Order: sequence, then structure tokens, then C-alpha cells
Amino acid sequence: MLQMRETHRRHHQLRLLILGLLWLLLPTTFAVSASASHHVLVGLHKPPYINMTTSNGYEVELLQAIIARMGATAELTHVPNRRLASLISASNFDIATLQPFDANDNSLYYSCPYIRYENVAVVRADRDLHLDNLSDLADLRVQAFQTAERVLGETYRAMIGRMAEYSETVNQSTQVQMLLLDRVDSIVLDKNILHFHYSQLLDPPPLRSIPISHVLYRAAFKDPSLAEDFDRAQQEFWKSEEFIALQETYFGEVNQALEAYCHD
Repeated sequence: MLQMRETHRRHHQLRLLILGLLWLLLPTTFAVSASASHHVLVGLHKPPYINMTTSNGYEVELLQAIIARMGATAELTHVPNRRLASLISASNFDIATLQPFDANDNSLYYSCPYIRYENVAVVRADRDLHLDNLSDLADLRVQAFQTAERVLGETYRAMIGRMAEYSETVNQSTQVQMLLLDRVDSIVLDKNILHFHYSQLLDPPPLRSIPISHVLYRAAFKDPSLAEDFDRAQQEFWKSEEFIALQETYFGEVNQALEAYCHD
């Protein structure tokens, strides 16, 4: 009987020891889980970069792949482009995407460029419109993407005052439609976005375009160590076959080589 009681006592002590160890481990487990996701601010529906209908797109999958290499998952919140920078400064989000570098902003830390947009001005080729350079947009009705005035440079900003009409839109899916319906004379947008929407049309009229500028966009962070981790992860991703395949899937070509801009 005494031996049985002693055995029960030891089993009870062992159970208490195991429960105590598990209890000590719980805070660590919770802390790891809590740090295993990064809250990312991204733009609105903008295929082929962001497709909110299917929850994919080049930029969505690019960010997910980079953050996966940081040992975390990406929790994406979609907001208009012009709200991205202000929201990260006034909220608990970790990353704001699609940011031009701002050397005067000491509150945020920037990654190397993670994406490049090749912006073009476009007119219908079957209309009697001359388009050889940016100055030919004078006296035309132009619709550009949201934030174009801010990111396309001083020459572009100066041209806006010479245009017959000028507007910017967050809904880029309508830009090609506006052009084809003659509601505007020219649209300004990224060439990959143009090709995506143009390719959806049946027997569309020919277009003529000129390059305006490429814009390098970075991710912005409040935590400098997170920015460094992001850069290490994306430079690793650039060397992978997955990076090439992602561009070919969404753009039909490889046009996102960014190593040369990493220290701009």
C-alpha cells in the first residue's frame, strides 16, 4: 500500500512538473505567433499588380514571397494610394507599399525599390493627334493615375497647367474605356496596366504611346530593422526562378530588374 501511494505521489509530481513547464512555454509560443505576421498597407484593385477579386496579382504575390523569406506572413489591407503613407504614420501597420523615396521624412525608413512602373502617355492611333513628346499633351484632355502629379516629376507637373482638362483616377480599369469612348484624348498609366486592360478587348483600335518616366517604388517602415530584413529577403528573392516566373506570368516578359537601383 505504501509503495502504491509513493508511486501515485511521484506521478502527481511529474504531472505538476510537466504542466508547469508547459505554462512557462505558453508566453513564448504566443510571442512567436504574434510576431509571425506583418501588417501591410497596399493599394486598391489594379490588375495585373493587385486583383482584389481573386486576391492575387504581381505585387500581392511579390510581397507575400518576400515576407515569407522574412519568416512571416503578410496581412494585406487595401487603401487608396494617397492614404498609404499617412496611415502607416498614424496606425499600427508595419509596412506601407508603393512609396517614392522621401529624404526629408525622418519618421520612416525605406527599402530598396521593390517594384518599377514604366509610365506612358497613350492616344488612339486612329485620331489625328500628334504625340512625340510630353509637350504634345498640351491642349488635350488627359486622365492619369492617382498620385501622377506627385510622382512623375517637375516637367510633368508643369505640363498639367497647359492641358485642356486634367484628372486623376484611382480606378484604372476605366482609363482605357475613357480613351476608347473619346471621353479623354490621352491617358497616362503604367504600360503593364495598359497591356492588361487592352488585351481584354475584342478588336480594339490601335494605340500610340510615348514613354514618360519610370517610377521606382519602395516599401516604408517605422522600424529600421524591419526595413533591413525586407531588403535582405527581396535581394534573395531576386536570385530565384520564382521571381522570373512571377514576371512572366503577369507581364509576359521580365521587366523588373532592380539590383542597379538598390542603393539609389
